[in-house]
Amino acid sequence: MLFKFKPLQGIQFYFFCATTGGGGRGMRLAKERDEFVKLLQQALSEAATAFGNDGVYLEKCIQNPRHNEFQVFIYI
Repeated sequence: MLFKFKPLQGIQFYFFCATTGGGGRGMRLAKERDEFVKLLQQALSEAATAFGNDGVYLEKCIQNPRHNEFQVFIYI
């Protein structure tokens, strides 16, 4: 795999999360630029193994959030 990565200015930490599934599978936090590709490959591999889909989201990690959000789904 070849990755061309240029960090976005002002974003220190990147968070990978599997596009399918849940329970923390495929989640990784890259704190250093050097570990970005290694952790992305781990997240892709774990997502593929756990969910049959190697898609991951790349998100900015906010370390000390002031707002917590949760979702509640009710099936009737």
